[in-house]
Amino acid sequence: MKQTITETVPKPEKQVKREVRARRAIVPHLPKPDLIELQYEDLGRLNLDSYQRIKIGSAVEKIARSLEAGGQTPPIVLNRRKDGTDWIVDGQQRWWAAVQTKRPIWANVYALHRTMDGLSEMEAEEALFSIYNDVCRLSPDTTVNAWPGPVGVAIREWAVKEGSPYFNKIGLGRGGGKVYSAALLARAMCVVMHPARTIGLGNIRRILELADAAYVHEGNNERAEAIIRLIPLIFPPMTRARTIPVLAVAVVAQRRWKEGVQRHFPREPVWSRLRQLNWATLAPTLSTQNMPTIINAIEKRWRI
Repeated sequence: MKQTITETVPKPEKQVKREVRARRAIVPHLPKPDLIELQYEDLGRLNLDSYQRIKIGSAVEKIARSLEAGGQTPPIVLNRRKDGTDWIVDGQQRWWAAVQTKRPIWANVYALHRTMDGLSEMEAEEALFSIYNDVCRLSPDTTVNAWPGPVGVAIREWAVKEGSPYFNKIGLGRGGGKVYSAALLARAMCVVMHPARTIGLGNIRRILELADAAYVHEGNNERAEAIIRLIPLIFPPMTRARTIPVLAVAVVAQRRWKEGVQRHFPREPVWSRLRQLNWATLAPTLSTQNMPTIINAIEKRWRI
């Protein structure tokens, strides 16, 4: 698997125009890829072509640490060429990390030769590579699922723990429709470990960094665990939990658990009163404008 290392120079105008034409040709005809799990023994048969970037050691090490901590990376992207060989289109660093750690990874596999319109296989792959790198961004849930820190680990454990209220109900970036967003749970954990003014709506990576840093301080892991236990008691897994109400509950919890969780964890009558709130009316959007009103409504009903 030979890599071609080239100096970064401005692309000639003709090449830019060719790439634009290739994108226009391929996008309307992209089929849904097959999602497959690649075991370690499968990784050696994948190929790299000259349009790929070089191996970036620091990126590979970071992904490897995530995999070793039980995290999962987003699927890499492959094209199965007409001769049956598989070529990496996007996710080269993730592939290197999987090879290094001998961990399985997922892959979206296209067969571009079936839908190409006057393009060579390499042109189609280059167009798809460009699309993924220019357009695709990791979703917040996917970021949490791949996060190697203690907050990411805790959320993944809840998601797969049989008997947990979160079992198979946390969105980890592999398709929507789950009741609880992994990113929302991470934001709530961050809020409950920080001053009440923190509302957790910033960049998810920054939220995870803050939460991981706070997690090591005395009492914070207990608060983080408690908010995760409390959320399904107030927001049962029948409908998708709404962002602003969940964060408002975390704000109130942070205020009430300053002296510890055990004596101040709400009992069943509190859950019942809070469940009766019409969250859709109190928080119809993601705007924080109504946050004080929502917090006040929660405070009134949070009587131990």
